Amino acid sequence: NDGLVTQSGQTRAQLLGRTMMECYPGIDATEMFVVLRRCMSERVHDRMENQFTFPDGSVGWFELRFVPVPEGTCILSLDITDRKRIETVLRTSQEELAITLNSIGDAVIATDVVGRVVRMNPAAERLTGWSFVDAVGRSVTEVFCILSEETRGATESPVQRVLREGVVVGLANHTLLISRDGTERPITNSGAPIRDDDGRTRGVVLVFRDMTHEAAAAKLLREREAMFRGVLEAAPDAVVIVDAEGLVKLLNAQTERLFGYPRAELIGKPVELLLPARFHARHVKHVRDFVGSAQVRPMGAKMDLAGRRRDGTEFPVEVALSPMSSASGMLITAAIRDVTERKQAEAARAAVEAQLFASDRMASVGILAAG
Repeated sequence: NDGLVTQSGQTRAQLLGRTMMECYPGIDATEMFVVLRRCMSERVHDRMENQFTFPDGSVGWFELRFVPVPEGTCILSLDITDRKRIETVLRTSQEELAITLNSIGDAVIATDVVGRVVRMNPAAERLTGWSFVDAVGRSVTEVFCILSEETRGATESPVQRVLREGVVVGLANHTLLISRDGTERPITNSGAPIRDDDGRTRGVVLVFRDMTHEAAAAKLLREREAMFRGVLEAAPDAVVIVDAEGLVKLLNAQTERLFGYPRAELIGKPVELLLPARFHARHVKHVRDFVGSAQVRPMGAKMDLAGRRRDGTEFPVEVALSPMSSASGMLITAAIRDVTERKQAEAARAAVEAQLFASDRMASVGILAAG
């Protein structure tokens, strides 16, 4: 028929009356010819896909169906060259996608439009405990089982939300992934819709990461911060922590009691609020000098220092400074002690000593006069 004429690249006159070996030299050495001979001798049906090289050197793919007829065997040939090319492109694309997914450090699961697993990478296999062979075709909620670390209650799968709302979503903090063997891991995760060229959702890609080490580090940090704050609040002196610009970053309850300021009014404000106005300019320079050569030392050695309360009253203080490094830069810790009672005691002692000295002098003068 015309289809064979088109596929063969030969004219009808060139084909009629000739054997297949004459029309297609070398065909008798092909697998196709073996199948043809078997179908002819056994009078059976069969089908195969065959790659064929034409006399001009071009190559095509054909689906061949062998049908017994009274005159012999009829061969129905369907040109599938374009389909094979598409399959090759798709196969190459799938292989490249698999290589990409397998090289990603994060775990990846892809689902279809009803939430069944269609693909997962080795990282996802390790975290979920499911091999791809066992997981494929299963509901993602069975493979990707999550719950709230805080309530121990089930958490909605991000895949379900993506399919319902068609948006990119992420998990809430403190989410645990329960692997197939019951191992619990804190994870972070996001899900996004897979869309076709028409914008229709065809599935969901789920990307998640084991946060065990990060969670342990965060817990340790919280514990250290709690310990630090506990020590800070237990300190008998007022303690104020400022940055290199002299802005208050942290303070304890003793500071609130001593200066009369609620904590919220001091955080982020210049520490000079706690000093009489006459010391402000000098103190700014002292802060800069301390940052330039930070070391533990008393502040204002050989100087009478004063603090200023919220109500404007002043009182004598002693201040010890110490540097402290942080992720945001240097911090300065100032331990402030009210020395009002000590100053008063020193003044009283000095007054008594002055009176005694005066009395001694008067006694000495009296003795000399009597002599």
